Amino acid sequence: MPLLPGTSFYLEHEAALHTAGAWLMIGVGTIVLITELCGVVAPYGRHGKAGSSWFGPLINAKVAWVVQESGAFLVPAALLRVGEPRCLHSWTNWLLLSMFMVHYFQRSFIYSLLMRGGKPMPIGICFLASTFCVFNGWLQGRLWTTLEVREVPTTAADAACLGLGCSLWVAGFAINLHADSVLRGLRKTPDDTAYYVPRGERDSVGTSRPHDDASTAPS
Repeated sequence: MPLLPGTSFYLEHEAALHTAGAWLMIGVGTIVLITELCGVVAPYGRHGKAGSSWFGPLINAKVAWVVQESGAFLVPAALLRVGEPRCLHSWTNWLLLSMFMVHYFQRSFIYSLLMRGGKPMPIGICFLASTFCVFNGWLQGRLWTTLEVREVPTTAADAACLGLGCSLWVAGFAINLHADSVLRGLRKTPDDTAYYVPRGERDSVGTSRPHDDASTAPS
């Protein structure tokens, strides 16, 4: 089967291009952060009315969420079928990639189905988010299935580093699930699209609607 134009060049220089892609991700993220700190917001979620016409028609929030997030799971899942045996035989590679994929499986196919309410999303925003997730999935997937072999820890320091990283992931994942549950509980009906701000642990009942009442707690 003939290769697509540019494929040979990419495969020959993949390690360098992968590193460049990782730095590109960091650079774009930095630019986005600075842009947001300067007051520019995407017409998404609580800012859903802010110039959404620039980003195309609105689509259902659940559909948009599945489309935009699923690439980060589906791309590495596909790459597992064409990975290098030396990488696929490393249980540490499997562990690190699995943490990434479990997170995005939950965000793509579980969180989206449990969503209550949610404002429709401009299709352009969904496309931009999907592009990020596909690129991120490619970077992580190729790293752990083809480019890098993370050796089994052989020293106490290496084992502690891996254990600490896994512990942080578990803690973050648990906090994420808890926060999702709290926020879902603040919306009482399936068609509720108001933006609620939790207030501590009593936030299962205490809410704020910044767009409806200027005297409520800030977001």
